[in-house]
Amino acid sequence: MQTIQNLFMALVVTAATLAAQNPLINLVVNAAANPAGSGISPAQFPNSGIAQGSIFLVWGIGLGPSALQIASQPLPPSRAGTSITITVNGTTVTAPMYWTVTAQVAAVMPSTTPVGDGTLTLTYNGKSGSGPVTVVPATFGISNADIYDDDDGFVIRSIAAVTFPDYQYVSDTHPAKPGDSLTLWGTGLGATPNNGGDSGPAPAANIGSAPLVFVGGVQSLSVAYWGRSPNTVPGLDQINFVVPADAPLGCNVSIIVQTATPATVSNGPTIALADTDGATCFDLTQSLPSSFYNKSGLKTMLLSLQQNTTLRLNADGSTTTTTASQASVQLLQFTQALQATAQNLNLGLTLGSCSTGVWDVMPDLPASTPLSAGTSVTLTPPSGSALALGAQGPGDYSSDSLPTALPGGTWSFSNGVGGSDIGPVRFAFPVPQPVTWTNAAAMSSSPIDRSNPLTITWTGGDSNGYVRISGEGFACAAPTSPGQFTIPTSILLGFPPGGGTSIEVATIAFSSVLGTIPGFDAAAEISTFATTALPIYFK
Repeated sequence: MQTIQNLFMALVVTAATLAAQNPLINLVVNAAANPAGSGISPAQFPNSGIAQGSIFLVWGIGLGPSALQIASQPLPPSRAGTSITITVNGTTVTAPMYWTVTAQVAAVMPSTTPVGDGTLTLTYNGKSGSGPVTVVPATFGISNADIYDDDDGFVIRSIAAVTFPDYQYVSDTHPAKPGDSLTLWGTGLGATPNNGGDSGPAPAANIGSAPLVFVGGVQSLSVAYWGRSPNTVPGLDQINFVVPADAPLGCNVSIIVQTATPATVSNGPTIALADTDGATCFDLTQSLPSSFYNKSGLKTMLLSLQQNTTLRLNADGSTTTTTASQASVQLLQFTQALQATAQNLNLGLTLGSCSTGVWDVMPDLPASTPLSAGTSVTLTPPSGSALALGAQGPGDYSSDSLPTALPGGTWSFSNGVGGSDIGPVRFAFPVPQPVTWTNAAAMSSSPIDRSNPLTITWTGGDSNGYVRISGEGFACAAPTSPGQFTIPTSILLGFPPGGGTSIEVATIAFSSVLGTIPGFDAAAEISTFATTALPIYFK
């Protein structure tokens, strides 16, 4: 059990070195669903409230000392000169303190805090700063381990804190299976029973009505316990549930918790599921096939066709359509095996699953050496003119931007006489037939009701690719053959009402279709044909 306490602390503590004269509050967020680094501002989202009895974080400048100071139990009303009060509807309460440092403070929202909009005031060494806060009966945050993009610091993958009965974590290397009994960790189920336990361990007791747990969009039929993790740390919640029998299998299966009164949904990190416990999880949607991970000195080809079509609804009811395309080829040699970074590279959502957060089709790759294949390479489509891709730098070939669509079907590659690193190469490769989004116009014609499932329909496509549906803060992956996919309410309820945002439906190539290319150890196609509809409004 001590391991779980340490897990929670490790997942939400972030040291910082900023300093300021007066406290400046930027964000107040659920500690487990902490969005820092995700690139998404949480303030306008329906699940942005702070639940009574939950652990929350305050992000800002000049909030505490330069060195992290952690309190011991029972949690005190102040720590190292930092204290927090919350005022709602004329009632002011003091929050028990977890830790304080210059850019981040953690505390427990007292269970006696009234529900409603209020003001949070943070005082450090006699100087105070204030910010708005909304207190709610319940809104759950799932603890997760975030993986960040090395270039821009955005979260590219969030792995949920879920354990087996022996407290071993569910992970890519030790996935769970349908029918397993698991424990999900986080905070935000609601006020501690009898308004106690906000500064010390709480006894075992269910809190409020049973939450709904969705795994890959499928509701668990068995939630056995939902309450404080007994005799651990204040505000830490656990939900004991059974994985649904028909949950999708893969490394990135979403998990979402829905609480009631009013209905709100958690963040949507992922867990790994396989057909047997301990088996290796696998996703057809992985950007890079597993053959990339276990070789050193890997000679690699990354081939990409990118097409973006935008459907914009005009004020007069007409639609403006614009299309732009480009082709590129990267030739790289990695100096060491990629196994150590496999967790960062496996970003493809499991087919049939939706999740919240930021999802990139192509991750940042580790350091590599470019390979020269000549002054240019040529990609020839099944119909139309060939594309000459000039060398933009060593190992980097791309075409100019094209105002036309690119066809699916069998393409061919040639690099003429070759270059200093790669000799003459010629091969044919399949490009997936792009799907046609058939109800795109309907998405913009009237506001979308978030309380009902949303079905996206299309025609076309083939077995060489899959369909990715995405928007601000969410993504879904679906096989092409059904011609439709339904985004569940457990995802939609997390969207902010209003907006003027967009939804994208894209055909993504399965990376495995290239097969073996002479002269290369591994090759992947990362082609994307995307159609974006805007503006989109939610109600």
